[in-house]
Amino acid sequence: YFDGLQGVIHTLDTYWSDHRIIFYDLGISSEQETLLRTKCARCTIIKFPFSSIEKYASHIGILKYFAFKPFVIQVNRLFDKMIDF
Repeated sequence: YFDGLQGVIHTLDTYWSDHRIIFYDLGISSEQETLLRTKCARCTIIKFPFSSIEKYASHIGILKYFAFKPFVIQVNRLFDKMIDF
C-alpha cells in the first residue's frame, strides 16, 4: 500500500497543500518511514500502539481484519481531527 500512499500524498499536495497529513504507521519499514519524512514535511507519523491494545483485543494486530479502524476514528474524533467529506 505504500506506493499508493505516495500517490495520495502527491494529490493532497496538489489540491490541499495547506492541510496537515496524519499518517498512522501500521508497520512500515524504516526505509519507508525515512522516505515519508523526507517527501512529506507536513506529515505527522503516529505509530499505532498495537502492543498496548493487543493485550485486550489480540485480533487488532491482524491487519486483514481492519480492526484498527475504530481506534483511529475514535482518536481522530477526540482530537477533533475528523475530516468530513
